[in-house]
Amino acid sequence: MSYVLEIFGEHALGLGEVLGLLMLSLTLIAGYGFHATRTAFPLLQMSLFRIRTFNAAVSGSFFTRLGIGGVPFLLPLLYQVGLGFTPVQSGLLIMPQAIAAMSSKFIIPKILDRVGYRGVLISNTVILGLLLMLFATIGQTTPLWAILAQAFCYGASLPCNIRA
Repeated sequence: MSYVLEIFGEHALGLGEVLGLLMLSLTLIAGYGFHATRTAFPLLQMSLFRIRTFNAAVSGSFFTRLGIGGVPFLLPLLYQVGLGFTPVQSGLLIMPQAIAAMSSKFIIPKILDRVGYRGVLISNTVILGLLLMLFATIGQTTPLWAILAQAFCYGASLPCNIRA
């Protein structure tokens, strides 16, 4: 399934091949689901998905991590291709994220103690989604300080999602 999602945008394979791989991956996933419900000790118990909070956490985490995983690759492209920055400038614009992520790790346990796991998970997923959408507003006229502030805020919210 991961391979199908990866190659879908590259147009390296034809539509029939991609659909065939998609069907194969869905068949394998369904096969595991069938196997897991009939095995005494499966790797992942499918009955866990009946628990509403588990299902919400796994689903939310899946989509959040899809968005988070693409950012380190897409932002340098935005900065270089979209805004015309050099590779060095683009790399420097990524630094606020790393600095904020490393520095905010120290306060995450306090936030988890105060707000709780569920509160952090829900609010941080929404915050990360909004911050990801805000990157779409960056254009040629966006001031550099606004790009840096956006990158810093995004980086500061990453450890909450990863830790939680």
